[in-house]
Amino acid sequence: MGGLLNITGHEDGEPVRVGVAMTDIATGLYAHGAIMAAILQRQKTGKGQKIDCNLLSTQVAVLSHIGSNYLIAGKEANKWGTGHESIVPYQAFKTLDDGYLVVGGGNDQQFSSVCKVSFLL
Repeated sequence: MGGLLNITGHEDGEPVRVGVAMTDIATGLYAHGAIMAAILQRQKTGKGQKIDCNLLSTQVAVLSHIGSNYLIAGKEANKWGTGHESIVPYQAFKTLDDGYLVVGGGNDQQFSSVCKVSFLL
């Protein structure tokens, strides 16, 4: 319902569940921030706060950039496997011993460093 499965998995495959409970973890982190803010408010004003955290709201919040792409540009999200839509390289590559290595170069300097370390330059 929140959209995470729609963008998770291989490009031409079925949706894949995320390997860890990311939405649960993020909800816990949001709850932590809310609790800290409520404690600070109580110290300042002496009044308590009601905290309301739920998984759907968290998932929508952490995927807000996906929703923004659709609302602003009409661009529907895709599944990218281990890759990334706008950062290249940022994906898993098969190694000679049948393992995988995830390589990411988020900007020109990082890409140059990746090439030097991989002996491509």
